[in-house]
Amino acid sequence: MSIVTVAVVLGLPFLTGHGEKRPGLAGITGRAGGLSTDSDSLVVEALSKRAGYTRPVGLLPIYGFDGIALETPVFKSWWDGRASIAAGKLHEINANTVVLGQIWKDSIRFHDTVARMHGAGVKVIIQVTDVPDWVDLRDDASGRPQPVPNTFVSGRAAHVLAEARNQGVGTFADFILIGGDATTYASQLQRQKMYQITKQYFPNTPIVRRYGMELDKAEAMLSQPHPMGGNWEDYRFGADECDIALVTVGRGVDEGRVGVRVKAALEQLNHIVSIVKSRHNEAGIIVTAQLADEKLLNNNKTAMWSSKELDQFVSAMLTSTEVDGLLLKGLGLYSYDLGNPEFEAQRTAFRDAAPRVSPTEAVSHGQAIERSPASSESLIQSE
Repeated sequence: MSIVTVAVVLGLPFLTGHGEKRPGLAGITGRAGGLSTDSDSLVVEALSKRAGYTRPVGLLPIYGFDGIALETPVFKSWWDGRASIAAGKLHEINANTVVLGQIWKDSIRFHDTVARMHGAGVKVIIQVTDVPDWVDLRDDASGRPQPVPNTFVSGRAAHVLAEARNQGVGTFADFILIGGDATTYASQLQRQKMYQITKQYFPNTPIVRRYGMELDKAEAMLSQPHPMGGNWEDYRFGADECDIALVTVGRGVDEGRVGVRVKAALEQLNHIVSIVKSRHNEAGIIVTAQLADEKLLNNNKTAMWSSKELDQFVSAMLTSTEVDGLLLKGLGLYSYDLGNPEFEAQRTAFRDAAPRVSPTEAVSHGQAIERSPASSESLIQSE
């Protein structure tokens, strides 16, 4: 099934490699580990706070794209494949946030791109670490790299984090994404350690982590053995793993099928939100949705949602006061995503569906959100 994602905010005692808790800053290294004497006070302050994310009053929900090809899209996008005008085009369709990946590894490109995005009023989520920075990988029978059990280490990641900090990621990124797409390689204790280590280098930047279908799967398989060791119970979502949780929700249709069942997707989202909030009520939540399976988006023009589907899906995801934003998966990454020049009507629908007032403000002022409200009667049931 295609997917939707959600994000959470947190902060704990430092965790050793064996999952043992140590109070305060015990176990945090000196300059070689990424800290200088001058930055110690900032780290102490950051790690003493309860992790979480609170969107400032009046700030619109995050709205944009989870991944974007700025210069070499798979087709000639409606911004002509030129990064110099992509930010302006994003602004035209009311996108205010994009995930840009590890572009900080190219210093010149990183600073130029961030400057253009910020100049157009678009915030950036920059990925810092990926799966192989934390665990070893080995190809499976089909040639796909898979995490190897009992290989979790933080040394490689610490080197990457230090390099990213030296490139100014903490200064220029609005949010930092850690860990990569796969999260089942790390247990709850390991994810907490990943958060603590990352906060040593970026004490003042919100930390985002992806969560896929395994978030819900862990709840149903608590006593079952996990491929990476231990039981699924050890991999449940827990407090202090991140500042913002980016959680995956299906489209409500079987894999390989076109369209979306908005009511089913909303039910999944509400279930995931309940899991996240029950473990950490202050967690921030961002929803990310994929319009179709990757194979369909690359080969089937009819995989694109209709304008009505887009409008009602956005409405359903963003009417909740618990959700801090929505990011659609990919722009210019697939042959038939919203970046395709042929889908002008869908881009217009995306633009018009953008929230004009935050859900919290709407509730506090007793007013309706300036979009069609999602209801069980109005939600699309595409088959």
